Amino acid sequence: MRKFLKRSFSIKIYLTFAGVFCSMKCKVIIALFFLFGNVLLLKATNSGIKGIVVDVNKKAIAEANVELIAQKTIKTNAKGEFEFEGLSSGFYSIIIKLSGYDNKRIDSIQVIDNSVMNLGQIILREKIEDKKGARVTFRKPQTTVAAGVQEQKKSESVTNVITSASIAKSNDGDAAKVAARVPGVTLMENRFIMLRGLSQRYNSVQINNINAPSTETDRRAFSFDLIPSNMLDKMSIYKSPSSDLSGDFAGGVIKLLTKNEGEKDFVTYALGLGFRANTTFKSHQLNTVQSSTDYLGFDNGNRALPSNFPKSLADMSGAQAIQYGKQIRNNYDLQSFNSPIDFGAGFGFGKNISIKKMNLFTVNNIGYSTNY
Repeated sequence: MRKFLKRSFSIKIYLTFAGVFCSMKCKVIIALFFLFGNVLLLKATNSGIKGIVVDVNKKAIAEANVELIAQKTIKTNAKGEFEFEGLSSGFYSIIIKLSGYDNKRIDSIQVIDNSVMNLGQIILREKIEDKKGARVTFRKPQTTVAAGVQEQKKSESVTNVITSASIAKSNDGDAAKVAARVPGVTLMENRFIMLRGLSQRYNSVQINNINAPSTETDRRAFSFDLIPSNMLDKMSIYKSPSSDLSGDFAGGVIKLLTKNEGEKDFVTYALGLGFRANTTFKSHQLNTVQSSTDYLGFDNGNRALPSNFPKSLADMSGAQAIQYGKQIRNNYDLQSFNSPIDFGAGFGFGKNISIKKMNLFTVNNIGYSTNY
C-alpha cells in the first residue's frame, strides 16, 4: 500500500506541473495514461520456466524445439539451455521435440509470482524403431554446417570439423582433397596428409571410431584418396591432445565418419563444377607426351620404356647408357592449351539383401574428378 501511494504522489506532482500547459481534458488523458501504466507495473512479473536438455550421456542437445503448449516455441542454445520469461502464476505444460529422439512432455509445472521454476536437466532418449523383429537405434546425423561449427565450439581441443553439407558445396572428389582445405593440413603425393608439419607416420586415422590400418606395406600411412568425398558424413581433424583421444599421435587425429543409410535402400548422384582464378580458361604449357586414356587416370603405354630397356644402368658404361637413353621418347617439347573448368561426378547406391535369416547391406560408390 505504501508503494502504491508513493506512485500516486508522483502523478499528482506531474499533473500540477502540467496544469499550466494543459486543459482539463488533457489532464484527464494524462491521468488515465499513468494510472494504466501503474496497473501494468503492478502486474509485471519475473516468473518463468527454465531447464537444460541433455542426452542419456548428459551431453547438451542444441537446437531442440521446446514448446510452451498453446503459447510459444523456442530452441535450446549450444549448451542445451532454454528459458521462458514473463509468465504469470499458474500451471503450464511443455513438450520437447527433436528429430531422432522421443518427444518429452512435462505437465503440471507450477509457476509462482516473481519466481523461476528450474526443471534442471531433462533427458531426451534416442528413438528406437522396430524392423523385422530387431530393435535398432536410429538417429538422424547432424551434418549441417551449423552443427559442424557448434561441435568446434564445444570441443576441448583445437578441432576442425567438415560436414557433408560443406563437402557437397565443393568440387572435391575424395577425402584427401577435402582435408586439404583445412588450415595446417598439407597433402603429400595428393593422398597422404601432413598435419602441423609432421608427416603421416605421426598422425592417427580413425574410420567410424576404429583405428584405420596402414595402406602402405613399409610405413605407417593412410591413403585418403581411397575414400570418395560423397561417402563422408563428417571429417574431424584434431590438432591437439584431449582426454577422449588416443595418445598414439604427435601431429593429430583425423576421424572419418561415413554415411550410414542402413535403414533403407538409396541411390545418390553428385555433379560438381569448379572455376579457379588465373587458371581456368587461361593458356598454359603441357608436355607433348600424352595418351588417349589420360582422362581415365592411367597411361595406355605411350609413356612406357622400350621393351629392351635394362632394369638398371648402374653396371653399364657411359656410352651404353647414352645409347639406351636415346631410345626414350623425348617429352621436353611443350604445347599451349587452355585449361577447362574443374569437373567432378559421382554415383552411389545402398542395397539391403535378405538371404534366409541373414540381413546384409552393401554400399557402393564410384567417383570421377579432374582439375587443373
